[in-house]
Amino acid sequence: MSAVSFMPAQITAPLGESGVKKPTTVHEAATQFEALMINAMLQTIRDSEQDEQSDGEANSSMLELSQQQFAQALASGGGLGIAKMIEAGLQPHANR
Repeated sequence: MSAVSFMPAQITAPLGESGVKKPTTVHEAATQFEALMINAMLQTIRDSEQDEQSDGEANSSMLELSQQQFAQALASGGGLGIAKMIEAGLQPHANR
């Protein structure tokens, strides 16, 4: 089994030593969190399928990248609605 990568490639950018783009709004943070959750769910599905069949390392890397991109695109388009709930809960506290 491969290690789970939770950071979708599209939301990472070199920024100082951390190398991760920090969200600047509650909306961005909620969307990133939803993308992480979707990616984790997809990774679990893919891991269970990999137990049954053996893929090459290159194929596995391509699947992981496409999975991350799909999770980010899905979350950016509204996803499962989790980001909206998180945003609604955090927005009142954002300006404190």
